[in-house]
Amino acid sequence: MAPIVVSFYTIDTPYEDLAQHLQRSCQRFDVPCCIEGVPSRQSWEINCAFKPIFLLQKWQHLRQPIIWIDVDAILVRSLNAFTFHGDFGVRVRDCSEEHPSKVATGTVFCGTSIQTGRILSHWARTCLDMLRDPLRTQEVWDQDALRKVLIKNGLLSSILHLPIELCKISGHPEDEKCCPDPIIVHHQASRLYKRWISHPEERIAGL
Repeated sequence: MAPIVVSFYTIDTPYEDLAQHLQRSCQRFDVPCCIEGVPSRQSWEINCAFKPIFLLQKWQHLRQPIIWIDVDAILVRSLNAFTFHGDFGVRVRDCSEEHPSKVATGTVFCGTSIQTGRILSHWARTCLDMLRDPLRTQEVWDQDALRKVLIKNGLLSSILHLPIELCKISGHPEDEKCCPDPIIVHHQASRLYKRWISHPEERIAGL
């Protein structure tokens, strides 16, 4: 049985419409989903850092396997085409461990073990620590925080490495080339809406 899909969208943003597309794609393939609206936390990176907190809350509440899918993605095939197993799963890219994009968190599988809860807790805490760092000069990415958690705890090789079929990025040359039959397609709406969310004064001014 496929895990339940969970995701959130920021209220009063274009992500509301995208959430409806994700929900309809889940319904099309009879995949249960829990997609909720949450208030914006003033910036795109803070909204993204809420992901592991939201995931941990849903994991504790639902007590069953769950799969996070970014709200700007859709299912194009049934999740039953893939068998999920283990404690935790993400796409692990073929690049150095130090690369901030080593792991991709657009699709995240969470099992039901104690280890799953530990990973989610560490991920959430690391995101918050990175945001609060007074010396930081780089934008905080939730996927970079997860990379650090997995490497620090020696888990990068032992977690479930999700195939590209569960994480295809629409329009990405390499993904388009090697993944003709995806299950989940991500559209990376942040490229359009990141500044829209982080700089509301520009929207008000019509810029």
